Amino acid sequence: MMKILLNITLILVTFFACYLEEIYLLFRPLQQQQPLTITIRSQQSFIYDQEKAFSSKRKKALSNYIPIFTFFPQRIEESRKKLESLKNELLL
Repeated sequence: MMKILLNITLILVTFFACYLEEIYLLFRPLQQQQPLTITIRSQQSFIYDQEKAFSSKRKKALSNYIPIFTFFPQRIEESRKKLESLKNELLL
């Protein structure tokens, strides 16, 4: 009987340990633009250089970038003239 009770307890502890973060966030939801109240500690010190870590991923993402449209600066003035003529036609 004691063995069954111990097994059930172990299963329940394991189940709740898997969902501990969800349970915590259910009662204390994250707020935007607010620092987290959770402290994460490491047993050994380390230096994390974010620029170095993401530079290769950023370069890879930019190399796979396909523009949706092509920008032609000379067409800006052309579009302005068309818009101005349309505005003049509507006002007269």
